[in-house]
Amino acid sequence: MISFEIQSNPSDRFLSTNTREITKYSDSKNQSFYQPYSANSDKKNDLKEELKNHKWAAKDIYLIQREWLENQTDLIADHVDRRIQLFFQQAILCYNTPFYFDAVGAEDQIGSGRTISLERITFRTQAAHSSTLPCLYAYPRNNDGTIDISRKFVFLKHSQAYTYHNSTVESPISVNQTDTSVDITNGLRKEALKIINDVALGILDPKKATIKFLKRFKKILETSLDKLNKDDLRYFVIKRFYLPRVNHALAEFKNHPDLFDQILGVKLGTKNKEDILREIVYRERYKLIQAEQDIESKIARRILEAQNQIFPNKQKKSLSKIDNNLRFAILSQSRESLQKRLSKLFCTSTYQLLSSFNEKARSNKIKNSESFSEKHKAIISNLLRDIRNCFRELEKLEFTYRSQLFRNLRTGFKNWTQKKLVEVFKKRFPAEPMSQSMVSRLEQVSRTPRSIIYKTPDSQRRRELDVSKAKKLAKVLEVDLGVFLPSLITSHELN
Repeated sequence: MISFEIQSNPSDRFLSTNTREITKYSDSKNQSFYQPYSANSDKKNDLKEELKNHKWAAKDIYLIQREWLENQTDLIADHVDRRIQLFFQQAILCYNTPFYFDAVGAEDQIGSGRTISLERITFRTQAAHSSTLPCLYAYPRNNDGTIDISRKFVFLKHSQAYTYHNSTVESPISVNQTDTSVDITNGLRKEALKIINDVALGILDPKKATIKFLKRFKKILETSLDKLNKDDLRYFVIKRFYLPRVNHALAEFKNHPDLFDQILGVKLGTKNKEDILREIVYRERYKLIQAEQDIESKIARRILEAQNQIFPNKQKKSLSKIDNNLRFAILSQSRESLQKRLSKLFCTSTYQLLSSFNEKARSNKIKNSESFSEKHKAIISNLLRDIRNCFRELEKLEFTYRSQLFRNLRTGFKNWTQKKLVEVFKKRFPAEPMSQSMVSRLEQVSRTPRSIIYKTPDSQRRRELDVSKAKKLAKVLEVDLGVFLPSLITSHELN
């Protein structure tokens, strides 16, 4: 989810801006987009050479395994940090929703482990889920508060958030065994579910839920140490990596409340009424993230449905495994603006799909794709229509978010009337049009399609709060421009 930052962290600081667990794509203009697939997909072929060439100081097999874990310090720190970030994301997505939640292991795990045999020792890795709750099942609540078990469904199936939670980190086997011990044997997953269901009922907000989760995480780690032998590698992983990292995160959240801002991708640096500003921005950003992921889930499910219509004997369950001919057909038949949005969604482009072929092979690839498109013309045409409709929903969602945020900042943060805002705006931008009636129109996003032709003069219609106007209003309201720019797939780039 582009509006929600899943980040990787060096061991000395919680939440830096580096990236590890996502696959990078660069288009022909060298613009970079990211999508989570396998955590170590870009390093998959390096591990054997790394292990083979390493000069092991230890001789004993147990000590060699510990030394290997020490060499993975940053990766394990990232793994723990992502667990915290992903829980916060999950709390946002479940906040004030009409569902009861249950959880299982991943339905669509992304990534796998392997065995690497060298002369002296065999190294085994496993795919470790950073998420405590890789897959959530949602049960609608009836009006009387009871749960309708007959309507169970996978929550936000195939959305980008769902993909993050199903993604894994390829790590030494003892890391995944530690996760199993913590999550299943000692009950962190059960505790996390209790918290998520309190969030769904509105008893806890996502921030308080994350702090509560961290405290339960810490307690369970301490309990696990009491149960494990000191020569157990799981004991070493908890004592050396997990517990210090969780303690560090708790201290960071206590001393730096802006860490939640960083995860949400917003900057709220003002000292003036900072708590009020944070409450307003968080409330609107939470609603936006929920709606965005719901629409992205709809897009992904629709693409998979088309794929499975075309290839009924090769059913796919993940957007990362969409047939390249279908990807190419969707991308090549889209206008430039839609193509760019789809490139972000797929984490690939026509340029990248063809870049690995020589000229002759590229020509054949295009011909094959054209033949494929013609054969499945009706399915692809209907799919593109549905994708365009979903993207229109996302566009409307961003304008609605911006309008509601503007109104809440004016009334809740600044305590200004419309008249006062116009006065301050005109003093700052005397040549720019602004009036009380325009403020009303900016705060009420249009509910009708743009294709309709009105008899009403343009000056009297509802108006979308575009990026140009948002830049000026951010200065007038004394907030960072970024609070108005959620960076959805459909968002326009800043000049």
